[in-house]
Amino acid sequence: MRNVPGAPSARARDPRTSCRPRRPTRVTSRGPSNVLLVRNLRDPATPYSGALNLRRAFGNRARMVTVDPGGHDAYLANGNPCGDRLVTAFVAEGRRAAHDTLRPAESR
Repeated sequence: MRNVPGAPSARARDPRTSCRPRRPTRVTSRGPSNVLLVRNLRDPATPYSGALNLRRAFGNRARMVTVDPGGHDAYLANGNPCGDRLVTAFVAEGRRAAHDTLRPAESR
């Protein structure tokens, strides 16, 4: 198990005790293959390189859907219907894409 360099640390919180993090969650390539990462390519708040590092750490357990418009939103609010369809298929029906997908910005 290892920490993912450049990726935000996932922390478990126990609301009964406090808001302080308990211990970092370790991301590995072992475990269920039911992870979908949804990412905006040009998110001003989080670097794309961190998302790529996290994706590598998950190995074949995950797929990543990346959409191209700027901003922080990556699902439903970004004007990328194709990316939205991929995420909705996963959430509603459990269908995960066969490979990582980069959806370019679509004209409105």
